[in-house]
Amino acid sequence: MIQNNGNMRNTQNVFNERFNRAQGEVQEQGGRQMQNPSVTGKRKSREEELYESLYYAKWSYVMSGYNQEPLGMKVFFGRPQHIWTEEEVDITPEHCEVDAELEERPTGLEIFVLTSKMGWPSATFQLGINDESGIMDNNVYIRREMMRVWYIIQQKLKEWWVQKTESTPPTHIVIGIPGTGKSCGVGSFLLHSLLHFHEGMLDVVVYFTDAKAYLIYNKKGNEEGRVVLYKRKDVTNVIKEMRLKKRGHIIFDTDGPDET
Repeated sequence: MIQNNGNMRNTQNVFNERFNRAQGEVQEQGGRQMQNPSVTGKRKSREEELYESLYYAKWSYVMSGYNQEPLGMKVFFGRPQHIWTEEEVDITPEHCEVDAELEERPTGLEIFVLTSKMGWPSATFQLGINDESGIMDNNVYIRREMMRVWYIIQQKLKEWWVQKTESTPPTHIVIGIPGTGKSCGVGSFLLHSLLHFHEGMLDVVVYFTDAKAYLIYNKKGNEEGRVVLYKRKDVTNVIKEMRLKKRGHIIFDTDGPDET
């Protein structure tokens, strides 16, 4: 369990520094990341590049048990060999145990990270953003709680789209607590997971932020995936037109009242 005098902000700063340093070292050595298999030499549009940045987000993870490393943890690049199972994360602690120190992870996996080269819609990624601005938040840190959220949503999606045992589309509400950082990135992780759900079954994912709406069209056959930006007030008609033609999902990632 990550510990740093009980200060989560300090822990995050230490981790970010170590993670970015390790990431740079691996990139200098050529890295071990999967190359984008869709690159053909033809220059892609900005919308297609944004989609590929999301769909092909790169994996890394942190393992505990390395006493010689900062905080006793080490950063690895690639997909973890073991990701927490549904049984491992399906835990509802008592109220008095919410902030209690957890037992040592049996596999050593503390957290894993998804890195999108061009950022995420929940943060600073925008169409036309300056790639050299240095303000983009490329990394999403996935904790056990976030994995549990996805398992719950994934099961309901299977019942609706695959098994067809549900009579109404599934709706879920995730409530985060500002300041702790534990819920930060949930929307981005869900977006990435939805694009890959059931081998890319969904045609489109709509991602609402406070001021914008992104339509992320999944790649289908010879049609490239792409990200299209709308103002929130302008996207309603687009959704109505496609709702009977496309399989999709909507994410509202906002911190204020819904005005759509």
